[in-house]
Amino acid sequence: MGAMHAAEIPFVFESFDDRLMNWVLFSDDNIPSRTELSRKMSSYWAEFAYNGAPGRARDGTQAEWEPWNESPSQGKFVMLDSERGGGIRMNNEAVTFAVLKRRLLQDTSFPNAAAKSKIYDCLFRDSEYWEEEEFVALGSEA
Repeated sequence: MGAMHAAEIPFVFESFDDRLMNWVLFSDDNIPSRTELSRKMSSYWAEFAYNGAPGRARDGTQAEWEPWNESPSQGKFVMLDSERGGGIRMNNEAVTFAVLKRRLLQDTSFPNAAAKSKIYDCLFRDSEYWEEEEFVALGSEA
């Protein structure tokens, strides 16, 4: 789904309840991976609080979270993802709304059509990326 405002909150506080879009994002199947990602993210946050830089996280075993880099050959930002999603890594791939939309439409991991259409609606309604035909094709009424 890419980064979105406050998406880190459930991971920082390991609180995967029914608020916001958690009912769509979290399921019994992803408890182990989200718990592990939460642990790793908390370790980065703790290291940042302790030393002013997230580095290799507080436990010293994570991928290096490097400062922003303008070089096109090096990662500009950190991707905080589960192992299934590629793991924690530095990256320089821009995730635009167009890329996000393409990925969402191709994604087959949603538990049902309603969940996928809800995400589509939340991300793209009232934007240039909203297409009523796509939304309806996902299984929802406009």
